[in-house]
Amino acid sequence: DTTISIKDGILQTSVYHKPTDHPCYLRSESFHPKHTKQATIYSQAIRYNRICSSSTERDQQANTLRTVFLKRGYKHRTVDEQIHRATRIPREQLLQYKQKQNNNRVPLVVTYHPQLETLRKIAKSLQSTFQEDERLREVFPEPPLLSFRQPNNLKQMIVRSRLTNNTKEPGTHPCLHKRCGTCAHIDRTDTINIPQTNSHFKIKGTYNCSSSNVVYLIRCTKCTNNGCYIGETSQNLRKRLNGHRNT
Repeated sequence: DTTISIKDGILQTSVYHKPTDHPCYLRSESFHPKHTKQATIYSQAIRYNRICSSSTERDQQANTLRTVFLKRGYKHRTVDEQIHRATRIPREQLLQYKQKQNNNRVPLVVTYHPQLETLRKIAKSLQSTFQEDERLREVFPEPPLLSFRQPNNLKQMIVRSRLTNNTKEPGTHPCLHKRCGTCAHIDRTDTINIPQTNSHFKIKGTYNCSSSNVVYLIRCTKCTNNGCYIGETSQNLRKRLNGHRNT
């Protein structure tokens, strides 16, 4: 992502943009912590400052970056503060290798919500209390490091992370999980016959012990008249049959 040219016998570097480049940075109204949005602007400005060998070229690229983030809904003040914060760092300092420092702070991991932003201040205010207790002082020599876990977004709610396995024939099949206690009782069949009647039903889908929202039939192996029990459940079949066995 670097353009290299020679000017007056000196190598010059600048940021390279593909002709088809279309920046899609995080939008300002996105459901992310405030510091994440600020860091997005800052990190890009740092990158421009590191790559551009000329301060004039850097400022031109920074203006382009400013326009992009303003179109993404960010406030002028926020964008200008982060770009100024990044560009005031000398380029020579950015080109030096930075040794990563070890962080031994205990992480406090919670699912992100805007109302939880105050947890950082609460943890910091409790640090004096931690220092008074000998055991807590060993566990929390420094304030806990607040880390946010991403909540489920719309995509994760409606899209599966893997494709459904449709390689098996229609009918019922054991799931073959090592600790499943239901597999031994699953018939491999695509037709269900109801005892003492002439009714039979063709199974059109593929089901196993992990399937949910199903109608199931349990045959009694001790009854002389082929007794059976028909039930339905919204749980997965394995969990429902475990409930039968435990009652």
